[in-house]
Amino acid sequence: MIRRPPRSTLFPYTTLFRSAINRILKIDGNFPIENAERIVSLRNYVIHGYDKVDNVIIWGIISRDLPKLKKEVEKLLNDE
Repeated sequence: MIRRPPRSTLFPYTTLFRSAINRILKIDGNFPIENAERIVSLRNYVIHGYDKVDNVIIWGIISRDLPKLKKEVEKLLNDE
């Protein structure tokens, strides 16, 4: 069984992703990451809505969407 990480471990990662995506979107608003705006929103939700964060939803995002993001980034890196 895969163990869910504690919420506190999400903060640095969501902040890192948000900062990187924001910088990229300022340069190219059409950057080909499908859920770029949702990544930024997720960080804000985790930070500012901490008492409302649902672990099941966050875990779903991590297990379902993070591998997709990884593939998108790898494709971009290989296309350079």
